[in-house]
Amino acid sequence: MKVMSTGIAILDTIIGGGIPVYSTNIIAGSPGSGKTILVQQLMFNYIRQQKEAKVLYLTTLSEPSLKVVRYMQKFDFFAPEAFGKQVIYADIGGFLFDNPLLKLPQKIMELVDLHKPDIVTVDSFQAIDDLSKNRGEFRRLCYNLSVLLASARCTTFLVSESKREQIVNGAEFAIADGIFYLDISFTQQEVKRSLQVYKLRGQSPLMNAFPFRLSDRGISILSPSLSIKTKQFKPKDKNGLIATGINGLDPLLRGGIPRGRSLLLSGVSGTGKTTFALQFLAKGAELAEKGLLISFEESSDRLHQTANSFGWRFDELEQKGFLQIVFFPPTQIRVEEKLEEIIELVSQFQPDRLVIDSFSVFLYKIKDPAIQREKIIQLTNLIQQCGAVGLLISDIPANTPDSLSRFGVEETVVDGTILLSTTKSNLPLSNQRMSRIRYLEVYKMRGINHITGSHPFEIGARGINILSNVNTEMINNNNNGIVMDR
Repeated sequence: MKVMSTGIAILDTIIGGGIPVYSTNIIAGSPGSGKTILVQQLMFNYIRQQKEAKVLYLTTLSEPSLKVVRYMQKFDFFAPEAFGKQVIYADIGGFLFDNPLLKLPQKIMELVDLHKPDIVTVDSFQAIDDLSKNRGEFRRLCYNLSVLLASARCTTFLVSESKREQIVNGAEFAIADGIFYLDISFTQQEVKRSLQVYKLRGQSPLMNAFPFRLSDRGISILSPSLSIKTKQFKPKDKNGLIATGINGLDPLLRGGIPRGRSLLLSGVSGTGKTTFALQFLAKGAELAEKGLLISFEESSDRLHQTANSFGWRFDELEQKGFLQIVFFPPTQIRVEEKLEEIIELVSQFQPDRLVIDSFSVFLYKIKDPAIQREKIIQLTNLIQQCGAVGLLISDIPANTPDSLSRFGVEETVVDGTILLSTTKSNLPLSNQRMSRIRYLEVYKMRGINHITGSHPFEIGARGINILSNVNTEMINNNNNGIVMDR
């Protein structure tokens, strides 16, 4: 069966390859859900794919054609040069007022014979239903229109302001070959939109609801799992080890971390998680390995300042193409959208090392542990597919210092967990203030016979240094004022 591509990333995958040609499809949903935008996007995408094709857009008793055109001009998919030539707009609202409803199919076919389009859209079809005298009359109209347009080799889209429950009883839905339902809701002061395929004859669509966003590009379907499958990643040596660059850590890991692994770096505030991540990226650049840092807490400028304090020239590394830092303010976090952006960034940059700082901030709006787990799995799948080593930073609440992560599910999904902690020393400093000692523990590392136990470490002028000798003696570092075990 021949199908037409929607031209919308991921949507073709969801519907099983495309929309069967000459089919009758209903795009339904409440007002403001994005129905007109979707069908316009389908039409303009089609004429870009088929250079000589025409599409016909018929308005009824909703928005006049001129208003539709005016609003559509803000979208990137709109092609002004095609207006009136390949994309034909016509208003049949006046005809509906002056003529019996059952004459409408004949009127539409006159326009089809005149313009010979490949696609015909009627917006709004619900307005026609409202004018019908009885259900039998409307059902006959739906059937006649469907048969006539299919015989004319037209693919048809009927736009309807309908609720979900109308899909069960509506005459037009029974006759339709495809049903696409767009939903809109408001939760946690955010607008959430979703698209669901209820039916598509001749195809095997995925029938769960998929979130989408509206932008100047039109509708973008958000499905991180499907996006990862569609991306191309440069092949890497999956058997190779990535050196962490943390002095003393690689021996604990028997040489490093295999590519494709995801690590959780956990600890309460002040344990050195961000320093660890920056040192990890700096080491990669030293080895000509590309690093990508996605920050949800600190801006790029502040991260540069921190790196410079340790002698890591991140500005130079970015100029050489070994490093990329992307900052997303916490107020802009919408998990599905940001996951899609992260996937796109990884696909374009092809990093060997990926850091998310912090993963806790990224997921803080999600309260359901099952959804938290799903998002973590999607991100770890991305890390595996691109052959990088991923470092996901988790902030442990101060009131639960014995926890392994913020939400309690992260450590069950990732390949490894490194825990940073601090403890008060029994020995005071010279000024009688109590000191704190930092510890690192490789809590979990799949596939590696790592060395266990908590190991003291210091943060000095060149970053983190794990102290190999566990026989301890308190000393005072005059350079940075940190008390450490040696």
